[in-house]
Amino acid sequence: MSILDIGQLVFIGVVVIVSFVGMVYVIKNSR
Repeated sequence: MSILDIGQLVFIGVVVIVSFVGMVYVIKNSR
């Protein structure tokens, strides 16, 4: 694996985590 592949995986992981946390945050605030 190259550094670019690792960076891409890390970037995708961060995006997924941030979007998931944001979704949970919105759901908790909407109640």
